[in-house]
Amino acid sequence: APPLTLHRSGSSSGRLARRASVRVRAGASGGRRRRESLYEVLGVAPLASPAEIKRAYRRLALKYHPDVNKEANAQEKFLKIKHAYNTLMNLESRPKYS
Repeated sequence: APPLTLHRSGSSSGRLARRASVRVRAGASGGRRRRESLYEVLGVAPLASPAEIKRAYRRLALKYHPDVNKEANAQEKFLKIKHAYNTLMNLESRPKYS
């Protein structure tokens, strides 16, 4: 079922109006695409050491940095890589993610 979002109506009574939002995604898997894990973004195993995560990050950051890579989606890829690295290297957020 599509997710429902609640929006306040314009009236002063403060009633909530229900509005269904529908996500449309293209793909061969019936429109549902599995979200890429942070480990997959960096190309490392879930049990990777901090040194392995750092090595993978540096390799990918050099490859997809927008100043070096002129592909249209290089900045988007770089930001995903940066987010994955920051999350997995943070001692508080990695256990929450894993």
